[in-house]
Amino acid sequence: MHRIIRNIRVMDPGDGFDAVTDLAIADGRIVARGPLPADFQAEEALDGTGLIACPGLVETSFQGHTPGHGRDGDLASELRAAVAGGVTQVLLRPDT
Repeated sequence: MHRIIRNIRVMDPGDGFDAVTDLAIADGRIVARGPLPADFQAEEALDGTGLIACPGLVETSFQGHTPGHGRDGDLASELRAAVAGGVTQVLLRPDT
């Protein structure tokens, strides 16, 4: 499937790119940013206004919670919450 996300802020620390632009996505991969190829035909166009596209974030001080200590989270629910916030890697603190 081919998609366009219009007006999304793209932050790429690899080359310092940081701007509101358009993204072309083909089969789940970003294939272009900025001016899109003239031959790119999207099946779906999404509005990315107010959203950010960037590499996954790394949480370097993750502290899991032990169920029964006033918190209901377990490791799976904590990790789901992290992913929902853009975190793709966590480092567990040694006291966790």
